[in-house]
Amino acid sequence: MKKNQLLIAESQQAFNDQLKALFTRKLKVEMVICQEELKILRLQWGLMFEQALETTEKQIVSKISHKKQLKQLAAEAYITARKNVDSFKEGYDILVAEDKVMDKGFKREFADLPALQNELLYKLFRKRPRATKILHNRGETPILDANSGNPFAERPSTARQNLMQRNALDNAITELDKTVNVPEGVDEFAWERLCKYRRTKIESELLVRQKALVMAEMMSFQQKRQDEDYKLAEEIDDLGQELSRLKDMMQRFHLNLQVQLLMKQGQVELDAGSFIHEYKDSVLIHRSVVEDLNGKIKALGESKIASMMESKEFRKGIIQLEWEHKKNLMKIEDLKNKMRTINMMKVTREIQSYLNQEDHDAKVAQEVSILEQTILMQKRHHEANVDIKKKILGELKHNIKDREVENRVLLAEIEDLNVGVNERQHIHEAGTNSLPDKNLETTRERRYQEIVQRRKLVDLAKAQANEVAVLRAEVERLRMRTFPALVQVER
Repeated sequence: MKKNQLLIAESQQAFNDQLKALFTRKLKVEMVICQEELKILRLQWGLMFEQALETTEKQIVSKISHKKQLKQLAAEAYITARKNVDSFKEGYDILVAEDKVMDKGFKREFADLPALQNELLYKLFRKRPRATKILHNRGETPILDANSGNPFAERPSTARQNLMQRNALDNAITELDKTVNVPEGVDEFAWERLCKYRRTKIESELLVRQKALVMAEMMSFQQKRQDEDYKLAEEIDDLGQELSRLKDMMQRFHLNLQVQLLMKQGQVELDAGSFIHEYKDSVLIHRSVVEDLNGKIKALGESKIASMMESKEFRKGIIQLEWEHKKNLMKIEDLKNKMRTINMMKVTREIQSYLNQEDHDAKVAQEVSILEQTILMQKRHHEANVDIKKKILGELKHNIKDREVENRVLLAEIEDLNVGVNERQHIHEAGTNSLPDKNLETTRERRYQEIVQRRKLVDLAKAQANEVAVLRAEVERLRMRTFPALVQVER
């Protein structure tokens, strides 16, 4: 049975090994199939992307050609409009110059008249009919405005409007030319000359005004054509930039080919972000380049560390020299202070005697003998003081014992008094209701006196306790003064 079990286990192991090898082979085959499918999909995507780029390029080129044709037409229209404006401007400038010449030649035209009449006629010459008067003088049917909101309004032509304005202006000028407006002192011939000259001037101003309106319209038309030309040029530049970007994209697409590689995990030095890794910003380099770079980095790091250590040692030497310099400065300062102290020291008589004394040893021996005698006298005095203090201490101890005895007696009396008070309190509580008022007052007075007496006793006990504590402290102090305290001083 054991042999059969062993054979069965070996057969199971052999079957598991074959199954594992087959599963591994299946995984490798599926991996190869997925890689080939990925290659096919990438090729399809590349063809579609290239086709989309070519289609976009054709569209941009067709737009550029169309915009260039429009720009050519806009440039021709602008050139034509500019030529028309220049030619029309020449005539307009001539009319303006003639109008100014007429205004300046008024005084020369009426130079035969006196100066006062000349000034008066010049004021009348500068007078013009008002616009409201011109409108009121119109004798024709009013024309509705096209901007009034009425779709059936009559839309007059420009020629008709000019004709109506001309008729209204003629009527207003005729009113100004009436003999009623002739000033005093001016003859009829001069008035007719003024009216004729003023009419000519007003017609010239009207013509200049009309030419100015036409000139403004032509300038506006020219500006519009110029703006169209600039706009088309900007659009062509934008399309050109877009086409250049598209060509750069196509060039990068043709040069930056995607290649599938099988690499070991340790050879990919990138952070794995998502499940599907993107290596668009990656670079494929040889292993030797990385190793050489690592070696250079290590060498540079070691050189950097060495330079840092050298700098540290150098800095350490500088700090040490600074410390020594500071120490020497402090020594100099100390010596200066000592020298200043020596210079400022007063030479007393003792110092003078010491300096003048030749036999210093004899003087020292004399001082020592004097000190020894002083010490002996102090010891005797100290022993006498100690005896006195011992006597005082004995008396204090005796007083303390007496006070303790008295305190014990007082404590016993206090306990007896407390017992008596409690008994009397119970008796009083039992017979309070049966006692008359006089007995009640007597009892209260007696209780009050007992309380006062007890309070005095308590105060006396506290005072005696405090006195005992003071006496103990005094005894301890005297004891400490009598016997030296051998206490090690902590350093």
